[in-house]
Amino acid sequence: CSQIPNIGGPAVYISFSHLRVTCLQEIFRESGYFTAAFEPFKFNYHNAGVFEAAHGMDKNYWGDDFRRRGVTTAVNEWGVADRPFLEEGVKLMNEHVVANRKPLFARIHPASTHYPPRYVPENTLPATLKDRLKHHAEYLAYLSGMNYADAAARNFTRKLFDSAMGDSTLLIITSDHGIWKIHPDQPLSTVQQREAAVRIPLFITSKKMLTDRTGGKRFEFPAHQVDIAPTIAQIAGVGGKVEWLGGGIFSGTGRPWVAIPGGARAIDYRTASRGCYHFPSDQKMHCFDLRGGATGFRDPLFETALPEVSEDHEETQFFKRVIESNRTLIHSNRFRQ
Repeated sequence: CSQIPNIGGPAVYISFSHLRVTCLQEIFRESGYFTAAFEPFKFNYHNAGVFEAAHGMDKNYWGDDFRRRGVTTAVNEWGVADRPFLEEGVKLMNEHVVANRKPLFARIHPASTHYPPRYVPENTLPATLKDRLKHHAEYLAYLSGMNYADAAARNFTRKLFDSAMGDSTLLIITSDHGIWKIHPDQPLSTVQQREAAVRIPLFITSKKMLTDRTGGKRFEFPAHQVDIAPTIAQIAGVGGKVEWLGGGIFSGTGRPWVAIPGGARAIDYRTASRGCYHFPSDQKMHCFDLRGGATGFRDPLFETALPEVSEDHEETQFFKRVIESNRTLIHSNRFRQ
């Protein structure tokens, strides 16, 4: 369940407040977990408190709850700053584990890097970098925020795994979109820019994995945001009577993705064998064969010499119909309410 739909339309929790579906936290609660959400925003932001209370969330913490606990620092207008917010979040999670004597499902949502970017004075960038980017203030602010968030996440990870619940905790890091700001002196191809914008991280680790340094596993097939929830449930061994929109990636499955670049009417999409992208330069769809290479897969984010292939118009029309179906569903549901 997400506050924002992945294909345009209104804010889900506000416009569809009476919608009843099965959310991930509800599956965990039915499996004996205490479920909690930690948000830096104002109370009931985007109607999340009301919606999530009806969909399996036992407790929502908001910015004011953290302020009452002494977290008052902010780096933007969205809410309390990442570092103290995440540190206090570790304390709250451990308190819940002790008080409820249940395993904990927690979602924690830092927002110091939310648009528009803000320069964070306490996390100084190298002088040489600041001098080189002195005419690119927005990108400099973006790097400052990312550097601050990276340090906050590193501090959070250390404190979480050093805490009482650290040995039995699995940490999953993801986001709602990819890299939207590119280095002004680092020209990327249209394909690379689109890939960077839509690809999100899915980082899964534990204290043992970090301590043993056993290395990571990379999945070469495309996966979608709808694959994240079933993957988490698959790892935790929870389920029940639920029909997933996506698939658990540890089963070797994933869903092709489709995106609308910049809110335009054109689309980009990826399947296991090809990537197709709308080029603004000639207003045409360009498709590339992603098969081959040492691993059997060419990564369009890093490889620039991709063989171009003809567009499969039937496939393109299928993905366009997916987009239109989502738009129709969003507007019809909104009208009924």
